[in-house]
Amino acid sequence: MKITLLNYNLYFNKGMIDVPYLIGKYAPDVLCFQENLENQKVEKLMSAKNYELAQRQPSFLKHSKEYYISTFYNKKKLKLINSSYIQLPKSLYEKLLKIFNRKQFSRNFIVSTFKAGDTVFDIYNVHLSPWAADIEKANQLKKILSSSQNIERPTIITGDFNYPYGRKRFEYIIKSNNLNEATQNIIYTFENKYFGFIPVRMKVDYVLYKKIKNINSTRLEKLNSDHYPILTEFFI
Repeated sequence: MKITLLNYNLYFNKGMIDVPYLIGKYAPDVLCFQENLENQKVEKLMSAKNYELAQRQPSFLKHSKEYYISTFYNKKKLKLINSSYIQLPKSLYEKLLKIFNRKQFSRNFIVSTFKAGDTVFDIYNVHLSPWAADIEKANQLKKILSSSQNIERPTIITGDFNYPYGRKRFEYIIKSNNLNEATQNIIYTFENKYFGFIPVRMKVDYVLYKKIKNINSTRLEKLNSDHYPILTEFFI
């Protein structure tokens, strides 16, 4: 059975307007969002298209707005067995924010367990801290990997890792945990212009997997986010 997954950082919810188009054109089985606000209108549309919310958790607070990570799935194709969340270690920057802003959230990642046919598998939706030292991001990644629900179960880990640098450490961690990268063919996943004219391209969004066959990974067209939507196909 083929499973398609769409990962998309919505850039402070600006990319939410793209969701109906992406669903209509690509019909992914699972959607993992980062930096989204609650949007009842979009969620009603998704429900009409047979998508249900597996889990939504707060990720950070900015200008008094609560931004989330959210995982949706096609209820006609997949059965949700369980969905939970786990807190990530705070970076030094986030600890300082906590001192000055009592309502600052702890970053979380979501683990959703699905069943497709006779196969049970896990999908992780993650958003690591952007303003963090390499070692702090590595510790967050280790926390995610150490929380594996079942080391023998097929697993997909996707999201905004905020890991444009320190690739050697990153690669060592994923290889030592027997993970493969489905997004190796993608050079960059983020594109923006700083100060309106300095172009910046980075690879910060990844799809990792184990005990499952990766068919294809595609960076889709750039829409209303500074991140590209990433569509990945697996065979279970």
